[in-house]
Amino acid sequence: MGDLRDIINYFTLENLTTDGYYKVTQDIYKRQTQSIFGNVELGYNNYLYLTVTGRNDWDSALAHSLSGDKSFFYPSVGLSTIVSEMAPMPQWFSFLKVRLSYTSVGNSYPPYLTKEFYTYDDQTTLWGADAYYPNRYLKPEITNSFEAGLDMNFLANKVNLNVTYYTSNTKNQTFVANLASTTGYEGVYVQAGNVQNRGVEAAIGYRNNWRGFGWESNATFAYNKNIVKNLANGFTNPVTGEPIEMEYIDKATLGSTGSPIVRLTKGGTMGDIYTNREFLRDDNGYIYLDYNTSTPSLVNGEYRKIGTLTPKSHAGWRNSFGYKGVRLNVLLSGRFGGNVVSNTQAYLDYYGVSKSSAKLRETGVSMAGKNVSAENYYSVVASGTGQGAFYVYKATNIRLQEMSIEYTIPRKWLGNVADITVGFVGNNLWMIYCKAPFDPELVASASDTYYTGVDYFMMPSLRNLGFSVKIQF
Repeated sequence: MGDLRDIINYFTLENLTTDGYYKVTQDIYKRQTQSIFGNVELGYNNYLYLTVTGRNDWDSALAHSLSGDKSFFYPSVGLSTIVSEMAPMPQWFSFLKVRLSYTSVGNSYPPYLTKEFYTYDDQTTLWGADAYYPNRYLKPEITNSFEAGLDMNFLANKVNLNVTYYTSNTKNQTFVANLASTTGYEGVYVQAGNVQNRGVEAAIGYRNNWRGFGWESNATFAYNKNIVKNLANGFTNPVTGEPIEMEYIDKATLGSTGSPIVRLTKGGTMGDIYTNREFLRDDNGYIYLDYNTSTPSLVNGEYRKIGTLTPKSHAGWRNSFGYKGVRLNVLLSGRFGGNVVSNTQAYLDYYGVSKSSAKLRETGVSMAGKNVSAENYYSVVASGTGQGAFYVYKATNIRLQEMSIEYTIPRKWLGNVADITVGFVGNNLWMIYCKAPFDPELVASASDTYYTGVDYFMMPSLRNLGFSVKIQF
């Protein structure tokens, strides 16, 4: 096919000379993971149980690392005790179980971070080194988790309560540290991130029957808080040899220039939103308006935190009522805390086709003792995909998540051949409370951690209605 074209001893299809007739494209890679897994389960006298697992992975992405980590091992240990089997319990206390567990989960970094490689530019038909300097001493990412919980039943198993506390730390997270342009690279891969998650999950349920009428109720609550324990402070830059001091890392811009950004800081969370866009003010602190047009202006100031994309808690409440073959199921769900960003609303306001812009055309905006027209106001704050914090909304919402009604046809009506249950079910039926102009539970990107809760002309959430038929022989 030809000789090597640009880079000596770099054997890839695109580095072969083709005499101008054609070019072969090679844009895939082969990645392989080999693993060994084992587990041991032990039980004693029907009340004490121990489970131990271990797994070791050999990932091909680690092949060129000089850190000595050619594989990574992650174990888990779980211990549970049924206290109600060990000692006598009050009659109303039906069941008590205590559980503890520790788990470690390993994850390799993407391939090609530990060696130099080249990229091909289709337009210039030239090869160039990757923009990021490789780090040959990267280690696998490890998440260590501890969990403790209680499972309890009361009143002849009519009431159940489950409570779980957990904490986890993710270490060796990979970041990019910026490099001076004189190095020939934009940045270098470093590992120093340490993110901690702590939370509580609780569920309580009740069920009972009264002369053919049955009621089951279950409520769940989940609270989680993550903290960035460390970025890359105290680590050495492998290119310059200088210590790395990171006050923050900007991970995503939630729109165009001037829109909020997601910034990681030590002591902050993984979804903190910052902005530096503010109204221009005069020496007395009043918003400055152009003398001729009465139009405000925005200027860049110091970045300040305005919220976070992550919610504080989630809750759900399911009720099921049954009577003589008829069953009604109702599920309420809620998200509490956190923020979302609507770039769609900014566009609609900017072009004057939204409900809020119609209202503002009638009233205007009172600023600095003057009335600013909707056009002048939105031409500033809604420019691009929305400026500053003007299109950041509270994400708290409560909805009727699901409702269904079912009827089971008596078996004797069908000659004792089968049970047939027919039903009607609806999902996402009613948004009871929501201040955001879109459904806060929609996700703009399933793969980008830092681009959740951002609306940019997404499809609206669906309300589903359907029928079901279940046959049991």
